[in-house]
Order: sequence, then C-alpha cells, then structure tokens
Amino acid sequence: KFIMKLLENNKKDFSFESIYNEYKDIIYNLCCRYLNNKDEAEDACHDIFIKIYKSIDSFKGESKISTWIYRLTINHCLNCLRRKKIIKFITFENFIEVEKQDTDTIINNFLSDYEKSEMSKILHKAIEKLPDKQKTALILNKFEDLSYQEIAKIMDTTLSSVESLIFRAKQNLSKQLLRYFKK
Repeated sequence: KFIMKLLENNKKDFSFESIYNEYKDIIYNLCCRYLNNKDEAEDACHDIFIKIYKSIDSFKGESKISTWIYRLTINHCLNCLRRKKIIKFITFENFIEVEKQDTDTIINNFLSDYEKSEMSKILHKAIEKLPDKQKTALILNKFEDLSYQEIAKIMDTTLSSVESLIFRAKQNLSKQLLRYFKK
C-alpha cells in the first residue's frame, strides 16, 4: 500500500513507477529465495523500494540500473539474514547440481513428495554452510540466470573471482550432498 501511495504522489516522476513495474517481480523473487518466507519477502520488497525511491537521485549511472538494484536487494536480504541469524535458501525443486552424479538418477531417487521435502531440508542445511559470497554468486547464476559478467558487476568483483566462487560453492555443496546420493 505504501508503494502505491508513493506512485500516486509522484505521478510526475515516471522513472520510479517504471522501475517499480519492471523490477517488482524480480526483487520479490530474489527476496523469496534469500529469506524463504513470503511475508518477510514482501516486507523486504517494501523496504527495498523505499530505499530505491529515496536514493534513486544518487544513482550515478556508472552501471546498469539492474546491477544497482540487484546489489541493493542482495545487501538488504543479507542484512535481514544476519539480523535473524537464520539462513534459509532455495528448495530442492529449484536446484540439484552435484558434480559427477547423473541428475536424472538423483531426481528419480527422490520422486515422492516426502523425499523431496527431506532433500530440501538437507539442501537448506548445506547451503547455510556456504560463505555469503559463494551463496550470492550461486543464487545469481543458478536462479536469477545472470551471466558471470553481470554477477561480477553486482558483487563488485572480477570475472575470475565469480568463476572461482561458483566453482567452490559447487564443490562445497557436492562434498556435503554426495553422501545422501549414494545407495
């Protein structure tokens, strides 16, 4: 409701309205992936759009607006998680990637809803153990479908650093998850 009031009060400023319309779903989905709670994701979205509204004039245009918005969203979500000391992420249905394993075999081993639910819990615990930078790079690549170059801009790091972060994240997850996939 507050966002709608901002839009109504600023009919002259179509840039905020266009940003809101273009990025509301992206920001909400990213918040859901980080916070794993729809209510918290909605609250985070409101906070993020307030931040965007208040600081849009300070955007220098040195990067894409999407890069700036992703960075703002990720930082906000990480701060929320740090405050709560609870880090939950993606579900089993969204991510299965274990090196040297056949994904079809893994999926076939976990067909029932109960097994998927249990695997999701295991995956959440494994992801909780990843360092923040590895989590961020992995989520942006696997779930936001961003290129390594885009991730490097968002994370304000080099392309080789992003490649390394994603590689290490996959290795760390593989080590943690492989024992669950052995028969």
